[in-house]
Amino acid sequence: QTLSDYNWNDNGPKIAEAQVLDAQAKQMEKDLEELYRLRDILLTPIDLTVKSSRDNLLGIYKNNYKKLGDWGYVVDDTPKAKKTSVK
Repeated sequence: QTLSDYNWNDNGPKIAEAQVLDAQAKQMEKDLEELYRLRDILLTPIDLTVKSSRDNLLGIYKNNYKKLGDWGYVVDDTPKAKKTSVK
């Protein structure tokens, strides 16, 4: 009995091409992981600089945190909901 909708004569040769594409995709995943690792190495000191600057500005503008918005920080001064306990 032969397959009518799908057959090896049509699809068999596609296996090698699919294997090549699979290998390329896996290599790209490895390359992407390495790029993210290198990016993170560069971003770590930048992140710490931003946080230190924020902390410094919080000390300078301790009575008016909204001023940090002038420096590009997003200030959320929305009152926090009070936690209620249910017994």
